[in-house]
Amino acid sequence: MFPPGNEVAQDYLSNMENLWFMEPYNSITMIFTFDAKFIAELRAIAKGELEAMPSRIQVVLGFIWKRSMAASRTISDPLNHLY
Repeated sequence: MFPPGNEVAQDYLSNMENLWFMEPYNSITMIFTFDAKFIAELRAIAKGELEAMPSRIQVVLGFIWKRSMAASRTISDPLNHLY
């Protein structure tokens, strides 16, 4: 996959730089903190019968992904929770 087989056009790169790195930077940063007990509970839930114990990072990213997908479904179909 990397590096790409064909070079990316220079004008495309400059357009992306202009979109991403223009001032003022309109970005939002969020910090999530999870306590050790919560992570331990998530790890116990995520552990399969034949699988090794997942890492803390795997568990937290999986939790965030699962909740993001649930929120996305709710936004796209508010009646989804009824099914």
